Amino acid sequence: MIKSTPMITLKTITPAVALTLLAGTIACMNEAGASGAMAMASAPVVVQDEPLPAPPEPPVPPGTKTILLGLLLDTSNSMDGLISQAKAQLWNIVNKLSEARTDGQRPIVRVALYEYGNSGLPMTGNYIRQVSPFTVNMDEISKQLFALATNGGEEYCGAVLAKSLDELDWGGEQEGLRMIFIAGNEAFTQGPISFATACERARQKGIVVNTIFCGNAQEGINTSWQAGAIAAKGDYFNIDQDAMTAQVASPYDTELAQLNGGLNESGVYYGALGYSSFQNNAAQDKNAEGLGSSSCNSRVKYKCNNGFVNSSWDLTEVETTKLDSVLARTDKKTLPEKYRGLDGAALKGEITRQREVKEVNRARIAVLMKRREEFVAEHDRKAGITNELESAVLASIERMAVAKGFTFEEHQVKVAPLPVEKEKTVEVKKKPGC
Repeated sequence: MIKSTPMITLKTITPAVALTLLAGTIACMNEAGASGAMAMASAPVVVQDEPLPAPPEPPVPPGTKTILLGLLLDTSNSMDGLISQAKAQLWNIVNKLSEARTDGQRPIVRVALYEYGNSGLPMTGNYIRQVSPFTVNMDEISKQLFALATNGGEEYCGAVLAKSLDELDWGGEQEGLRMIFIAGNEAFTQGPISFATACERARQKGIVVNTIFCGNAQEGINTSWQAGAIAAKGDYFNIDQDAMTAQVASPYDTELAQLNGGLNESGVYYGALGYSSFQNNAAQDKNAEGLGSSSCNSRVKYKCNNGFVNSSWDLTEVETTKLDSVLARTDKKTLPEKYRGLDGAALKGEITRQREVKEVNRARIAVLMKRREEFVAEHDRKAGITNELESAVLASIERMAVAKGFTFEEHQVKVAPLPVEKEKTVEVKKKPGC
């Protein structure tokens, strides 16, 4: 049931519902008192591999609106199953954001990621780490989400909010929509920095703060999670932290997986970070595949509609008018081996051919994805699955975007009737192909 005063509150949710908490914003724990000084002293230190530099951001046309989303995740304790479910929702959220339009133009969607409350992080930094600054590279965000590890600690919501306000480049009002989702399960009042002060700073900057409490709705209210959302003009949500997600298979998944593979095969990586970006793209396919059919196909949908964000490392995504200049600056040693010996005209012709193959695959994916969504909706209707929280979170995002001048006109795909073959339709904890 959803209560709606100024906030949205979900008192009871089903397993299928719990997972939309913004790409991992639900790293929520249930520790009972193992946060003393001794526990802190003996906690393992978080050791991160030296990350590869991210590929450069694609060029942004003048006047393009930007949607900035900061995800602040409590990684104390050990609720790995819940975190895994949250990872999958990255693709649902960015799919929703990428559907926004302003004056018919799509926005640039950038996501940043923080973890807090992990006792493996320095106490002097209030147990907070910036995992990623704002980026359009959702493969990198996904990679970092899958690398997060939980460990008991002290969760300072005011401190992580303040740090994200200070460190991230939030731009100005011209950026369009700017929002934070913070998730956790301890009192919002903990730590050396007042949440009220941090939320007031966010409000003055025009940054909306949405809060997600892992536990009973009333407990979240009593521990000021709702107050934090109110202070920064956001929405308050609560989740059942033991909820599981249902992964629904459909008769279209096999062909969608093949088409997704075709998108990968048609890519032509280039530049110093081209090959590593190409590899990470495939790795995140595998990560989504491991979560199940629904999560996997949500990622496929994003890739189908947002390939342009890979223009900094995939020549088939470079604008046609800019391809000659990009090729002129490209070291052929960074290309796939089969393209290195081609002269300029032949290489450009091959890139054009692969681009056309991609467009054919994308058109087919769009048709099958529409059919899949209709199939899943009918399955959920028959099974009595309401996805209340998912609907509430996405509706909240849409409402906030509309208030900033964005529209969400559905792009209809004409779909001819297709007989539906009989097969199992629900898989939970399975690892289908992606």
